[in-house]
Amino acid sequence: YINDLEKEMMAAAEQMEFERAAALRDRIIQMQDLIGKRISDVEVESYTAKRGHSRKKKASQKVPRPKRG
Repeated sequence: YINDLEKEMMAAAEQMEFERAAALRDRIIQMQDLIGKRISDVEVESYTAKRGHSRKKKASQKVPRPKRG
C-alpha cells in the first residue's frame, strides 16, 4: 500500500500538485512510523487536525493594510 502511495505522490508532483504530493508524503511517513506498533497504541489524526487548518482560524486572521502617507 505504501508503494502505491509513493507512486501517487510522484505522479502528483509531476503534475505540479505539490500540496497533494506533500499530503501523501506526510501520510506515508505517518504510516511508516506506525508500522510495528499495536493498533491500541496508535493515535490517528486527520490531516487538517495535524496541520491546524480550519476555516474558523483563517477567518479570524487580519490582513495588514498599507499606511497612508
